[in-house]
Amino acid sequence: MKRGSRYKLIVLLFGLSLIGCGMTPEEKKTLETLHQIAAETPVYPTFKQVNSNSVVKSQMATLDYYYQAPAFSYGEFKSFYIKELTARGWNKVKEETYGGNTEGITFRKGEYAITVFRSSPRDQDWDYALSYTW
Repeated sequence: MKRGSRYKLIVLLFGLSLIGCGMTPEEKKTLETLHQIAAETPVYPTFKQVNSNSVVKSQMATLDYYYQAPAFSYGEFKSFYIKELTARGWNKVKEETYGGNTEGITFRKGEYAITVFRSSPRDQDWDYALSYTW
């Protein structure tokens, strides 16, 4: 194993060992549930994941995935997620514009929500994001 690869592996294993440190059992379960919901959510076919993030606190939890994709219309993106998520029992609750460059649609099922975002023109390293919240 090359030195650079070994270093990356050590950093990855150290990072994985920190996941869950300091979380209560309830917070861990909530994050696991968000991961399960994310695994069951279809990802638009041309998306390439570029980042992810999670935040867990006693009264809220968020799991975000960020993607890049070749250009396609917001209508295609919107139609895809409305069709796929409503077929899985998610209810569309709102559609919003955040600032001047990001649009999103929020779906809800019980105490969980999924918001799908498109940002244009790109002002960060992602074009699209899926956010899972409790």
